[in-house]
Amino acid sequence: MPARQRRTEILCHSLARYAAVAICTLSGLSALQAEAATERVGVAAAVNPQAVGIAPGTGDRALFIGAQVVHDERIRTGELGRTQVVFLDGSALTIGPNADMVIDEFVYDPVSKAGTLAVTAAKGAFRFVGGRISKKKPVVITTPTAVIGIRGGIAMFSVGANTTATFLYGEQMQVTAGNVTRTVSQPGFEVSVMADTKTPSNPKRAAATSLKKSVVGLEATPQSQTGLSKPPVDQDVAGTQLATLGSDRAPQELQGPAPAGGKEKGGSGDSKGDKAEDGPKDQPTNNRQSSPTNSSGFGRNPSPFTSSPVNSLRALAQDSLLGEMTLNATTSSTSKGLSGRFKASNSAPAPNGTLDLDSTRNVTFKAGIVDGGFFTASLNGSTIKLPVGSPGASSNFFSGGGSLGQETVRGSSHYSPDGDFITFDLLVGQNGARATAFAGNPTPASKLPTSGHTDFALTSDFVLASNIAFLPEHIGGSIAPLPGTLGNNQGVIVWDTSSSTSAQRAVGFLQSYISGSGTSQKSVVGLLTGQVLGDSSSHAYIAGQTRGSARLSNGTTYFFEGNVTSTPDGEGDHFFGTGSSLHFGLQSAVDGGNGQITPSATKASNVASTQSYFSNVYASTASQQAATATRTTETLRVFATGAVQSFDSSGLLFSVDGATTTSHNPANASISTNAATNKIQSSLGISNTNFSENMVLSFGDSSSTSGRSLYVDSEGFGAVEAANLSAINGTTVSNQRSYLFSTDSSFKSSGFLPSGVTLCTCKALRWGFWGSDLKLADGQRRRVHLGSWIGGDIPSASEIAGQTGTASFNGHLLASVISGTGSTAQSYLAAGNLSVSYNFSSQSGSLSVSNFDGVNYSGNISKLSTGQENRLMGSISSLSGPTRTGTLNGAFFRSNGQASGAMGGEVEISNGGSTYRATGTFAAHR
Repeated sequence: MPARQRRTEILCHSLARYAAVAICTLSGLSALQAEAATERVGVAAAVNPQAVGIAPGTGDRALFIGAQVVHDERIRTGELGRTQVVFLDGSALTIGPNADMVIDEFVYDPVSKAGTLAVTAAKGAFRFVGGRISKKKPVVITTPTAVIGIRGGIAMFSVGANTTATFLYGEQMQVTAGNVTRTVSQPGFEVSVMADTKTPSNPKRAAATSLKKSVVGLEATPQSQTGLSKPPVDQDVAGTQLATLGSDRAPQELQGPAPAGGKEKGGSGDSKGDKAEDGPKDQPTNNRQSSPTNSSGFGRNPSPFTSSPVNSLRALAQDSLLGEMTLNATTSSTSKGLSGRFKASNSAPAPNGTLDLDSTRNVTFKAGIVDGGFFTASLNGSTIKLPVGSPGASSNFFSGGGSLGQETVRGSSHYSPDGDFITFDLLVGQNGARATAFAGNPTPASKLPTSGHTDFALTSDFVLASNIAFLPEHIGGSIAPLPGTLGNNQGVIVWDTSSSTSAQRAVGFLQSYISGSGTSQKSVVGLLTGQVLGDSSSHAYIAGQTRGSARLSNGTTYFFEGNVTSTPDGEGDHFFGTGSSLHFGLQSAVDGGNGQITPSATKASNVASTQSYFSNVYASTASQQAATATRTTETLRVFATGAVQSFDSSGLLFSVDGATTTSHNPANASISTNAATNKIQSSLGISNTNFSENMVLSFGDSSSTSGRSLYVDSEGFGAVEAANLSAINGTTVSNQRSYLFSTDSSFKSSGFLPSGVTLCTCKALRWGFWGSDLKLADGQRRRVHLGSWIGGDIPSASEIAGQTGTASFNGHLLASVISGTGSTAQSYLAAGNLSVSYNFSSQSGSLSVSNFDGVNYSGNISKLSTGQENRLMGSISSLSGPTRTGTLNGAFFRSNGQASGAMGGEVEISNGGSTYRATGTFAAHR
């Protein structure tokens, strides 16, 4: 049924409420349909150039403030165009530049204050502020890749090849694509639908950088007002009665200038007993408060927030077309005795993070109070006062919204639903120095879990403007719009230590992401491992380390490392939450033993230079007593490969080479898991094929060490370098930093996998990634970013030798490609589908690889030798395009109760020279 016909039927039913007799049939709707086609649905409340409307049956018309907007109207904006439509129910839709959208459906009953609103957004950036309709029924936004439903709230969404929707305030937002629906009820969280996946991502907290990008597109600029005979000013906006939004006045009173010859239809409506709209009052732009400077700073020293250029965070919920909005939902409840910590930088943005070694910018406090919609506490003799919403709400506040002494503070607050934890992302003073703070009710020791595991998610780092924990934005922190997961959770604490005296309460967090393909590919991984300890005052705290690496689009590779602890408040507490949820912060710091915590900068190095910085993120648990999945104590035999960058003692890259398992034999590489101690150990024997270097890399914990590994279950584990040093050709390295982790369905990417290529979800055959930065005694370095490994339980040769018949295996080939030679070589990851048909009677088979780095391959595979029927070898060659050949070495692995349920191994491919090489792993199952 056409949308207009559906609208007309609804209109007929609505008319029946006001007429003594109302008869509507499908055959008698033509008159109503004609009226509905030109019926006014709202007005243009703010307009900049290059904004046009196309009503049904008409051509383009320039929009102006107060212009009527009708059913089925198409609105388009140019590069400098921006506009806002205010609907008759009080809803408001802000439309950014280069946008194209159509008002599909609008029916509103002013008496019942119910109706339907539907919009198709083809491209552009938008913000929707819900009116009466959205309080009772979701407003529907259809994009090329998703359907967004917004109920009782405010949301931003950007539409192009992909769709990203950010929930800012209210009841909930739903995003549906590919028969999958994600629901967001936490303000500040976003969902994305990528064109190459076509299913919604899991909700994540939107990074300040992505919010800023969205909001900037909605803001007026001097360029966007060029060419206006009379640019819109506050009086123009006031003339549309937009200021009544958020008041108790009925939305039908929101009328633009009446057309010649009569009064606008619609009536005034009845506002009695009606609640305020989702969109709070907009403040006139000429009433914005300036930020006064304060010579006394915190009350003792000159202000530390007046020495940097202005770089305000206009990325919260602000639209300069209409003034600044305040989204804090105040509460009259009183909460006393909240302790916490305030940290600040001296610039905005702050590439070095917070200044944790400066006692004026790293300050604890006690006895904070939430009362009347504000949080107040004493910092070094000055009072900090910040708006907060009700528990479960996020609040954005702007100039004059908060204060620190005589400094103005703007930013956002995030109040946990249990009312036990508040975090703040702040800009302090006229120059907008970035800061972060938290306050909470401590968790009693009796409330800490003693069994199972707790899942948690980390926020982005506001001060570093980064989506990757403990990595700045400009050196890899902006690569991942979505965090990776560990065991289908971003972070885990394993609490049970009852099975072993050497067991640890392990903590871990993982983020990994690959963006794009070929030499322009970007990728990043960050792994945190640690443990929950206790100090002499019975305070539980987290101590550990983070390791990771990032490859930028120009090929530059960074390796980062640092010590991590939980962040204590003014009373020495680290965990917060008195109910079923736990909350905590994580910071760049080192535990000197017994909870003696000292700030310690995290470092990122590209060998030629090293940058030090302090990071801050916060965690809230998804569940406190999550069930633990399958856990076994076992040793996996492993194939491991990667691309090794070699640097001389002065830090210059001189070679990039492939690396494979030593002697192509899984007996030289292993990963051992221990369910009793919550630990893993790993030793990878790796050979650098160009230098004939044999590296033995050690990861994880022994029975006498803890905090270097995490074992959640058979599919989720990770580790950093072991306490004992790795070796190259038998000589111990002088320094090492390494990481290793498992992954399968948690693998995250965008634009990486070619069309039709999927990665193996082999449950018994585990696979994942590793990385390392080793310093040799002579000062040279060997660095690997996102090498791959596969492993499992290899059956005996006799178990395979006795099998007959033919079996098919399907999976993937995942390899590091090296393009070019010497110091100019660049490396990236590529993947393709793998299919194998194996005849156990003849101990041989055929294989094919499709779309690996744009090339298809075919080949053969057979047993390694008589008596080694469990081991495999083979060869492949390209079918078309560039001439490339390669070899495979692998083995059968147990899976699903079958000795030959899976196969895996390593592959090497080249073009016969040194300008193209690929070294990687393959995994396939029946």
